[in-house]
Amino acid sequence: MTWLQAYGRSGAKEELAKGADADTYAFTGTYTPGDKPLALVLLPALFIGEWMWEKQFEALKAAGWPIVQFTESISLVDRKTARSINRMAARIMEVCRSFTDRDLVVAGDSLGGLVAFEFARSFPDRTAGIVASGAPGLNTTVSQIAREVGEGAHTPQQYADNFMAKLMYDPSAHDIDEERYQATVKELSKPATVVSMLGALKAISRYNSRKIVMELPTPKLFIWGRQDEITPAEEWEEATPLMQDARIHVIDECGHGPMFEKPEEYNRELLGFLDELTARRAPGPG
Repeated sequence: MTWLQAYGRSGAKEELAKGADADTYAFTGTYTPGDKPLALVLLPALFIGEWMWEKQFEALKAAGWPIVQFTESISLVDRKTARSINRMAARIMEVCRSFTDRDLVVAGDSLGGLVAFEFARSFPDRTAGIVASGAPGLNTTVSQIAREVGEGAHTPQQYADNFMAKLMYDPSAHDIDEERYQATVKELSKPATVVSMLGALKAISRYNSRKIVMELPTPKLFIWGRQDEITPAEEWEEATPLMQDARIHVIDECGHGPMFEKPEEYNRELLGFLDELTARRAPGPG
């Protein structure tokens, strides 16, 4: 019996019995002002919060872009929010509105990418662009990977280690902060966190990302790792030409997290896209 199977028979039932409104805790945001006309929203992922965007934050701040980012990962918010991508997007917008009235460019990885799609669908008048990587939904690979990660994992530590092995192309090439990593493992041992995580995984399986992203008119930049095992780049390379106002950049020797695996190349594409969006909004010669 795996750790998640054992948990589902004990802690999850006990946690769910508390009721849907117990321990409500949505997203905590921070705002960094800037002089550019658009604001960047750096979305959290399922297990990682603001630190996944450290290199992007440095580059964006230096270039004068206003930034909204979020402290906690999606697995740390309340389970009512975590089990609905639409609700996640709504809570994210509430935080953004409290900081700025600028139009927004929303960037997300993996589940955060789906939240970015839903954000643009729900708030088209406020969304100037989407930057997404590792978003699931074009095939069933995510479900297969989730099963593989859970197999043989009898503790939160083993589950996290299995996931990390799938996450990056070459984990040994990166200086993983052990303190942060162990903090994530510790959170996974908490019943409320696991309930939110399971709810978020179900939300991913229910979300029709193919249909939604195909219909979005919002400008879209996809930045993908060529060696992404969780959400392979090939399907997105085939689908992107069929979308409105979309392009894809694929990075070699990179897995599921291009923003921290290949930050220089990711930042170059991101900043170029922002400049394009700004130019589109500039008044023509008159």
